[in-house]
Amino acid sequence: MGAGFDITEVVSSFSTNFTAGQERVKNIARAAEQVNNTVLEPGETFSLNETLGKRTAENGYVKAPVYSDSDGFFEDFGGGASQFSTTLFNAAFIGGYKDITHSPHSIYISRYPMGREATLNWGSIDMAFKNDTNSGILIRTGLGSTSISVTLYGNKEGRTVKLEGPVEMGRIPIETAYTDDASLPIGTERQVQGGYPGIVVENYRTVSTQGKEGRRERYRWTYNMVPRKVIRGTNPAA
Repeated sequence: MGAGFDITEVVSSFSTNFTAGQERVKNIARAAEQVNNTVLEPGETFSLNETLGKRTAENGYVKAPVYSDSDGFFEDFGGGASQFSTTLFNAAFIGGYKDITHSPHSIYISRYPMGREATLNWGSIDMAFKNDTNSGILIRTGLGSTSISVTLYGNKEGRTVKLEGPVEMGRIPIETAYTDDASLPIGTERQVQGGYPGIVVENYRTVSTQGKEGRRERYRWTYNMVPRKVIRGTNPAA
């Protein structure tokens, strides 16, 4: 396997879970298909946006839920691609490869390691890492019925990776934002959106080579607090 690039072993692997049958799973599968069997040469940088291209129907993607700060959840092509991005990012992170760029979500989604996600948006948010070893990397993806996995084959070259975290540094509890509705009886409440706590989190990584301890890298992220939205009735006569 990749003998010319000295690809000799599993360097790292990571999996995340999803609910079977959702439209977003089709996008996870499409992204995994496009990346599977990619080989990175020593010194090469991998860009996920560059590899996948724009998420469109012509490119094999479907509409599924995505999230933005301004619009909340809405449907767009490629929803779910961020889950694949997060899975690949963690495989590279655990493998000790150089992080070029990644951005966790603005809200904390509990199926992922806190502070260790990599959201994706064409033209604005990429996930990229560099093969900073003297050996190649072979990326293999595996799609199960309820999970996606990414395995990186290469050569550890005596490197070891120590991970610490996630460590919560602070938290803002979920607040409630009320909207009055005169058409509903007084005392009636209906939740239209669940909330998300604000969280400050840190993760740490130390990559050591041939027993020589490397620099301890700090990755700090702040998740936004998003209030739960509740409609409450104000009509005393209803």
